[in-house]
Amino acid sequence: MGMSSNMIRLCGVLFVSAVLATAAARSVPVSTAALDPATSGAARLSGWGPLPHEPPVGGTIADPFRPPDVPYGPGNRGIEWNTVVGGRARASQTGTVSFAGTVAGQRWVTIRHSTRLRTSVGPLATIAIAAGDQVDQGDLIGTTGPLTHFSARLEGDYIDPNLLFGEMQVVVRLVDG
Repeated sequence: MGMSSNMIRLCGVLFVSAVLATAAARSVPVSTAALDPATSGAARLSGWGPLPHEPPVGGTIADPFRPPDVPYGPGNRGIEWNTVVGGRARASQTGTVSFAGTVAGQRWVTIRHSTRLRTSVGPLATIAIAAGDQVDQGDLIGTTGPLTHFSARLEGDYIDPNLLFGEMQVVVRLVDG
């Protein structure tokens, strides 16, 4: 039995659907402009840059992504890991360092991976790169303190950084009728 055109379309947009379904289930604010329906297939995700990313640090998660219910409300707009002081913080993926410096007395690094996606890591004990540097996935960007935060922004909106790491398991149930 051959595949129907509906099944073929389903396969073509499964990843995009998985991202949207995961975002909806977690109340992740995903920019609709980032998933432009005027484009098709993988082109919809081209603005994300290279995938997958790798976590920038090792350690146990101290605080998972918890999007706020309202702008500027309480929550966690990234992932925080318990890290070893002086451990290595690495670039999660290839990109250009757009910021490497101090914010409110803490050291932070932001990497632009594409025109749409950027990630930030901090607070760091030391910074090993400078704004304008090109980095590859796994390059040393600095050393960690006791907690390290990692956030991702897609067209300015915070997204769950877990969406960038590896494959997601997706369960699809087709209903006849």
